[in-house]
Amino acid sequence: MKKTILAAVAALASVAFAIEDEPDELNWDRLGGTVTGFNHFLGYCRANGDFAKKLLAEDPVGAAKLDDTLDTVWISGEAFANAKIKQWEVQEFEGEKCIVGPGAHNGSMVRIGVDIPKDGYYRIWAKYWHEPDCVSAFNFILGDGRMADLDDGALTFAQDVFEHRFDWAEFSHHDEVLPNRKAEPRGWLWESTPMTFVKKGRYSVTLHGLTCDGNFQSRIVNAIVFTQDPVAVPEKPAGEGAVLVSSKAPDAETLAFKDVWERRPIVPLDDGEPSSGFKRLREILTFSSSGSAGPSAALKECWLVWRKALIADILADRLEGVEGKRMASMVYFDEESNLLGRPAYVEAEKKNIDETFAKLSYDWGWRAKIEAENFTIGKEGWYVEGNGDASGGAVLGNGYWGGEADAYADIDLPEDGEYNVWLRYIEIGGYVARYWFYIEDSAGNRLHEEELAEDRDWGWHHGGFNWIKIKVNAPADRKLRFRIYKSESGETYRRVDAVIVARNDEYVPEGAADFFVPYDKDKAVTVWNKPDPWSGYFRTTGPSADDNLNPVDVKLREGEAQTVLLLARNNTKETLDITPEISGDKDGLVEWRVPALVMGGDWQWNPQPLLKRERYLAPAGHTVGVWLTVHGRKGFSGRTVKVDVGGQVCELRIERLEPYPEGVPVPYVYGWSSPYQRLSCWELYKELGVNCIGDMLVPKADADKYGIKLTLHLNDAWMDEAHVKDVVKRFRDQGYGYGDWTWSFMDEPGSDEAINLWLSCAEKMKEWAPEVKLWVNPGEAGGETAGRILKIIPYVDNFCPYFNHFSVAANTSQEYSTVLSRKGDNKFNIFMFYNTPCFGEKSPNAPWDLLWLQGTALDGNLDGWAFFALQYGFEYSNSMWDDAHNYMGDQAVSIYRGAANRTISTRNAEAVREAVQRFRQGKLDRMQKAE
Repeated sequence: MKKTILAAVAALASVAFAIEDEPDELNWDRLGGTVTGFNHFLGYCRANGDFAKKLLAEDPVGAAKLDDTLDTVWISGEAFANAKIKQWEVQEFEGEKCIVGPGAHNGSMVRIGVDIPKDGYYRIWAKYWHEPDCVSAFNFILGDGRMADLDDGALTFAQDVFEHRFDWAEFSHHDEVLPNRKAEPRGWLWESTPMTFVKKGRYSVTLHGLTCDGNFQSRIVNAIVFTQDPVAVPEKPAGEGAVLVSSKAPDAETLAFKDVWERRPIVPLDDGEPSSGFKRLREILTFSSSGSAGPSAALKECWLVWRKALIADILADRLEGVEGKRMASMVYFDEESNLLGRPAYVEAEKKNIDETFAKLSYDWGWRAKIEAENFTIGKEGWYVEGNGDASGGAVLGNGYWGGEADAYADIDLPEDGEYNVWLRYIEIGGYVARYWFYIEDSAGNRLHEEELAEDRDWGWHHGGFNWIKIKVNAPADRKLRFRIYKSESGETYRRVDAVIVARNDEYVPEGAADFFVPYDKDKAVTVWNKPDPWSGYFRTTGPSADDNLNPVDVKLREGEAQTVLLLARNNTKETLDITPEISGDKDGLVEWRVPALVMGGDWQWNPQPLLKRERYLAPAGHTVGVWLTVHGRKGFSGRTVKVDVGGQVCELRIERLEPYPEGVPVPYVYGWSSPYQRLSCWELYKELGVNCIGDMLVPKADADKYGIKLTLHLNDAWMDEAHVKDVVKRFRDQGYGYGDWTWSFMDEPGSDEAINLWLSCAEKMKEWAPEVKLWVNPGEAGGETAGRILKIIPYVDNFCPYFNHFSVAANTSQEYSTVLSRKGDNKFNIFMFYNTPCFGEKSPNAPWDLLWLQGTALDGNLDGWAFFALQYGFEYSNSMWDDAHNYMGDQAVSIYRGAANRTISTRNAEAVREAVQRFRQGKLDRMQKAE
């Protein structure tokens, strides 16, 4: 077993570090390419002689070398005059021709084509006008050159794009407002993107309005400039014309830091497809001038040492300027703790971790746990309901109605003295439903009274599971009774999970569903299989008596994948390197990933993103997950693969199953989103089985390549005949048949007004374009839902109701129940349902919210399901990673942007793939049973 004590930096010298899967914010690539980041890197090098000596002893990093001549491409506002899409206007301003777009929350755009004369790293600058206390936020998008020839903003290609938000001011008011440029004086401002590698060729340049904070001004852009100069604000090349190109030698100041610049942190990328245009070439970046592979491990070690110094300076607020100050609001991955978040939050949690785990002993002494669902029901009203995040998979619940209800449990204590009683219950943020937890002696005398659901001001600070610690002295007979009691009505339900009684005062559940299992003194690392990889685990989770490392049978078909989750607990008080070692896998069927911990609002720090790393560190005292995915790669055969974690081996016995017979359907799966504009996201959608997208139209060849079965034209109620026929032509010109796409008039119609509008749109559509398939996704069902929806059913081709229609609305109307059972006249072309699990999508057991959808689809004879959402970080939020500061409760992010055009999957996303496989197997089982 490898063992690494992180205090000794020298021990890291031989280790390589993967960062492509880290957030696209505070990763090495971004930091090495920003002006602020590189200046800090340069300053650190100049201030630390030993660091500089070690850095400069390494070879430069391929294409990161500074050319003898540096190109500049100056695109003036006038260059946008002949744009195919021109919702901005060329106007004279302050004696300059500028491209001017509307201010405020405006999504208008302008796009042109631009030729880049040679390969290289470019910094892209914008020169725009600024009025004090105002913003003119706009998005810059560098994309496929073919986009410039399109005159329809709804069309795109499956591609990689490079984006940057200029003059950004977040759209919300938080207690930690992001720095912005509002305080700058009146005049022209220059702002730059991080450096990005751009290959020679033609590109599209798009300027797009954004939703942002005010006060607002028009977007007035004088120039967009590509320059290979590392840090200098560009100078306009000599000559006349809307686009000017120049080449010049680096100046003396630039040459002075040339050696450091060529060794700055960067992320090498695979080339991808030639059509993607500007993906960086791995072979360019990862070979030094001498031809040896690089970047070297020693160079990567330097980058790690520097980044730790940068994070320390971010925490100390030492960085200057808006770009530097904003770094405090960006997120990064800390591999020493496996935490992923803002520097200040990671630092605070690391301190909390150190304090918590420093107190842990190898023996917690006596403790007992009582699941609330096992309480004895006294006065009626309490009932047991399932809950995937509860410690025993269930909670004791009670409704919002009034009247007395209680439940109780008795316990015998082993000895006299003081005990800690830990109670775990649920509050729904913003709601009130008072009830009480009593501790009594055997005679019924009340020893303690705790009022629950205390969120009287309708705030959100208690939402989710809560632990309460109560101290109590053992009565003379050492018997206690725990009672849960309610007498009042309220606005929401009561839910209680468990009670833990502990003798040791240092014992802390730390939010965990399972209480702490003492360390194994005889093993540095304890490793065991987790039979259900979709249920949650915590940093304090320990093995139960029947947990072990028995061989795991993996049965899968070609093209499918199976998940195996190992849990590993570091029993020592040192950080250990537990990087998995895989043997017997010549075809690379098994990959391992690190479940990083993100802060999920009410749920605090829980494992969600799955990072592909080159090593894995387990903090002292922690339990960590090792996420194994076994891929049924093309032509794979059965075998036994061994996975060594910390010196303990798990065997995976892989068996190949026969392909599905013809006729086993593939479900329609809609993540209520479209892929990020990067090929890795399209590939992940295909891998997971997400085959419906909305509000994005790509050529049919792209849709087919990435497995897209249905494209939604979303929420368009503009019923003008010319517009309708234009949309139909748009899909037809891209190669789509009527069964490949569908038209939605509005989101979640349900009121009388909305239903009447929907009917009006449908009647016009059937007159002007009767072949178009109509989609409707009515929202939550209420008392009159069934009657309203029945009005539109005759027009509906593709039906996707909210999941409670099958329980609520169906029970109010036999006619609607027949429709939902698919026994009526209208069987629908596509019949799905949807759910919104976003409010708990960062909870420990969140994957279950996505897994159970397939079971409902199977039982209802449906064609698939939808959910909100795979990624929905909102363009006006700072970071989709930062769930502690999101701007809407349903931010819902289950895949993330990673560094260098990577897309990062999560436990949730992997559950989507598992759900697709279970659906198909369920269909096969039913077909065989019917035979």
